[in-house]
Amino acid sequence: MMETKLIYQRAARYGVPMGLYLSLLSVAVVFSDRAALLPVLALVLIVCWPLAIYRIQRREHLAAGGAMPYAGLWLMGIMTVVCGSLICALVTCGVITALRPNFIYEQMQEALDIYRQVPEMRGSEMMAVMQQATDRGMLPSPIEYVMQMFWLTSFAGSVISAVLAFVAMKLPARRSGKG
Repeated sequence: MMETKLIYQRAARYGVPMGLYLSLLSVAVVFSDRAALLPVLALVLIVCWPLAIYRIQRREHLAAGGAMPYAGLWLMGIMTVVCGSLICALVTCGVITALRPNFIYEQMQEALDIYRQVPEMRGSEMMAVMQQATDRGMLPSPIEYVMQMFWLTSFAGSVISAVLAFVAMKLPARRSGKG
């Protein structure tokens, strides 16, 4: 069985490419209103994210000779995502602060514009609250946005890792020789 310290070390190492992956996803989301292909890229990255987590867990399970327990695989997934999320949070905060300082305001305005086009939404209490928040400058700051993104990504990664650790353990290893 792999020692917990070794799990943390490997998860930190895997956290760097995971952080780059999540940062690319975040930048694609932040600039998705500026380039037509970025929303597609963001969607592909979101859909493939569980596959990236699975590949890490599966690689470590096979490297341990198939003896890595469920808890170890789950911990590996969680810590990889948390380390990656920290990198992504730093990148996203820098991007929003330096390159898109009005990102949150612009997103709120876009949402309000979309809601105004829906007859059922016009005059709704939700729209009134959104408009008041915008008018009074009560929108989240970039760091608040980034921290919410960090916690959401970490929690989602934990849940995804829980499911995929089981899958990574149960799938049989492929035989490398031809038959």
